Amino acid sequence: MLTPVFYCEQDDDFVIVRLILSGICKIANAAFDINGNQFTFHCSPYYLRLRFDQGLQEGKGERATYDLESNTLTVWLPKDVKGEVFAQLDNPGYLIATEKERKQLITVLNSVDAADSTENDANDGACEDKGPVDIVEAEETEYVQKLQNTASLEQVAVDSIHYGFANHFSGLFSHLDVDLVREMVSLPAPETTLPQERHRLRLETENNNFDEEVLLLDFEDEDGDIARLLRYVPSHIRDFQTALQAVEVKEDVACTNQRAPATEVYEEECEAVVGCGLFEVWSGNVADFKPPELPAEDEVAVLPIATASSSPSNHGATPPAVAEEEVVKVGPGSTTQSISPGVQIAIPRCRPVLRLTKDEQDAITRIKPPKLLFPPPFLSVAALTADLLFTEAYDDLVTEGTGCSESLWNLCMLSPALSFLDPPEDLYDACVSFARRALIYPLRRHFALVQRVFAVVGTRLLLGRTYVIRALLRVRDVLAHAEHKHILNMIFVDPLVGYWMNITNADDRFTEIALEIHAHSTLAEPLEVKIPASSNRGGALPLSGLLQDGKKTLRPLTLLNLGLPL
Repeated sequence: MLTPVFYCEQDDDFVIVRLILSGICKIANAAFDINGNQFTFHCSPYYLRLRFDQGLQEGKGERATYDLESNTLTVWLPKDVKGEVFAQLDNPGYLIATEKERKQLITVLNSVDAADSTENDANDGACEDKGPVDIVEAEETEYVQKLQNTASLEQVAVDSIHYGFANHFSGLFSHLDVDLVREMVSLPAPETTLPQERHRLRLETENNNFDEEVLLLDFEDEDGDIARLLRYVPSHIRDFQTALQAVEVKEDVACTNQRAPATEVYEEECEAVVGCGLFEVWSGNVADFKPPELPAEDEVAVLPIATASSSPSNHGATPPAVAEEEVVKVGPGSTTQSISPGVQIAIPRCRPVLRLTKDEQDAITRIKPPKLLFPPPFLSVAALTADLLFTEAYDDLVTEGTGCSESLWNLCMLSPALSFLDPPEDLYDACVSFARRALIYPLRRHFALVQRVFAVVGTRLLLGRTYVIRALLRVRDVLAHAEHKHILNMIFVDPLVGYWMNITNADDRFTEIALEIHAHSTLAEPLEVKIPASSNRGGALPLSGLLQDGKKTLRPLTLLNLGLPL
């Protein structure tokens, strides 16, 4: 039996399933069934079973239509509770998974009780699956012992080097030629380099490749190339603007940018950029920056932002349309700090719906969730997500949404994970690492591009999971079509996409990441935060409770604080 290509949508009353069938399929013989939260379709040679998290109700107007031209069967499944929002409709792999497969999907445990309940459920399921014969065979299994020799000890030392998503991979480069490895990553010896050494080598290489004269020439922007790139507005930014306008939140109302007198405004940018106010909704330092001189530490101006919802008298704005955020997470370990009473972000509560293309749906279907012994720390997952989104947004910006033959180089060189197998520890490190590499390697090196990328990525995160998955799938597609870069999909992109497709409340997690990136991009003074003991470089198992938390100083993201040899 074949599983047809399908797409799921919803309205207040129905879940709408569209199935793409073959022209030779005899649709008159199709059979449909609704049972609780399960929908079953059969029409030779196709079979489809969808399990939803919410309930369906038979006899409330279910119907199906068939389009002969496109061979599309559309089925309306009535909801048991009208107006209920069905989750995971954009995740076909989750909908077709069996109950046993769903238990293997990654879940982030929010408490010890959740961990205990999950473990008990898994143990109960294991006991039910095993029969008497399996138990007897398990008891009769004998452990085979072997003496270690010198060669095996050396192999253990090599096997201790891990990399990739949650440090889950090892040995992938061991049997490859040195020249081939050099084409894959910038790290000379990935199988024998410890995580701390990778980090040191990356910083050393970046400092050696830094060219201050080229940076200063780009800051002058005599040809106007930087100003031209800043006029480009990505499509998801326009979707964000439409979502705000749908609830009658105007750009000049949603955000009033109170510019500091000491801040120099790039006039051509503010006049020509479509939706400039929209960018200011995200971060005030995006439309305003200092070209071309290097600002001193005491010259960095604070750019507070105030949303319309904070003042009900602003042109009659509707307060429920915008979610206010006065306190955001700004440091490693989810340390909550107050940034500024004037720093707020306009967030549409009703996110726009993005429909993935057929190729994107097929790619998601082929991606399986990573099978890990322990769930990865959310801090590292968020940092890796931001790292890949930053490099994708930069390439989209400099190519003005078209992509080019240099996109592969941009994606790999601007990401410390894809170049040196050195993913950032936290979101602050992700911002610093991207800013450093964006001012060292690309053809266009300007701090305004870095600030714009922070805004573009933050807005994408606020739009929700589908928009983030689309960006990650673009990175995956570029790497997949390269000659030797597909291994980076295996160790970074595929597990990350599988993680986000099978995690609960992903949109809320993305909002947390967006708020923290905004906090870092608008930080005006150094801030000291605590670092969890489990966030040391190289990854640690959740057994490090006896280790003491450390401290880290977060500095404003200016040129002087990036560690560049100016």
